[in-house]
Amino acid sequence: MSYKKLDKIRSSLYWPDTPEKLPAYTWKDIKDSTADLVVVDGLVHDVSEFTDEHPGLELLRNNLKKDVTHHFYGKSLIYKHSQAAHNLLTRFRCGTLVNDTSPTKAAPNKLNLVPSSIPSLHKKTD
Repeated sequence: MSYKKLDKIRSSLYWPDTPEKLPAYTWKDIKDSTADLVVVDGLVHDVSEFTDEHPGLELLRNNLKKDVTHHFYGKSLIYKHSQAAHNLLTRFRCGTLVNDTSPTKAAPNKLNLVPSSIPSLHKKTD
């Protein structure tokens, strides 16, 4: 494939902004937003377009507007996300979390679960 073809393909791809170029959010901004926001690694992500497609729909809905870093990386009993999920998440970046005195975090191992609606809760996937 020629460089011109590759360059044309590359220019058509969506590349998320680097964190330095993103607007700053406080927890108040996140809570007041009408968008479906989550925080992972200090970055704010607008997952509105993906919420209904997420395999853990109820888990995600119950933990919107929270820091879900612990759960995203599989450090809880929930799920370790794949590299594809990490790549997808970068598309939803919309801001950076600035230091704030009132963090809202999903408690480790205590997501707002309704276990009967999550039949594979205890199946770990690598």
